[in-house]
Amino acid sequence: MSTQVAINGFLGKQLHSSIHVAFISFSIGTFLVLVVVLSEKSYRKLQLSILKQASKICLSCRLFRSKLCLL
Repeated sequence: MSTQVAINGFLGKQLHSSIHVAFISFSIGTFLVLVVVLSEKSYRKLQLSILKQASKICLSCRLFRSKLCLL
């Protein structure tokens, strides 16, 4: 919080407009939240894909009575 206050104070002095500072701060915050949400969704899709592939491999190991699958 204190970092944001310092940055907003610095920007306020440079831009001489609290409206512009608020808009910049809001825009950057929104962008960062969007990046986190999209990367989290991509990570979960990757996890699900890996789990699906692993379950298919395990199923085929069990069907052929292979000892490759230790689960």
